[in-house]
Amino acid sequence: MEGDSANKSWGVMDVLLVTDFPDIRVKSFIQSKDNGAVMIVPREGGYLVRLYVELDLLEKNQRASNLDLGVEDIISKARLIMNPYTLDVKEVAWLSIYEVGQRVAERFDDTLSGNPDALTPRAFIAGDAGHTHSPKGGWGLNTSLPDTFNLGWKLAAVLQRKAHPMLLHTYASERRKVAQMMIDADR
Repeated sequence: MEGDSANKSWGVMDVLLVTDFPDIRVKSFIQSKDNGAVMIVPREGGYLVRLYVELDLLEKNQRASNLDLGVEDIISKARLIMNPYTLDVKEVAWLSIYEVGQRVAERFDDTLSGNPDALTPRAFIAGDAGHTHSPKGGWGLNTSLPDTFNLGWKLAAVLQRKAHPMLLHTYASERRKVAQMMIDADR
């Protein structure tokens, strides 16, 4: 993977909560003036919501996994960001703390860069295996699906002998270009 870290940690949790925030059942992105951001994604079933909570900046070479952060830290930060609205968390079904990096794979197939031997690719990567980025905008899924669609129709055409195997060479360059554009936008 090529790229760098945003030196930013995030907490994500699925919670059952009581709040006076009026749009808790609507996908929302709240950016506070001084305290970061919260992204709200209602979960299926109508009770839980997923909160992506922007935590603090990391020092250079510091890892989110080495921070002594827990559920109360994420909840406290979410409350701070969403102030003046209240958040009364009744249950946490799941949580994770992670760091954001904007990286893209050097190659999306198993051929060497530039494919000097004109080999037909035989292994491919798609979706999050090819790019890492912040959770904002749903870019992971919304890029993974076109990756796999692009690869799928090309593989089907080659395997059904409706297209020459050279068609498979186009996947890596087409999808890596899209991934790089997404990484640049995420920064």
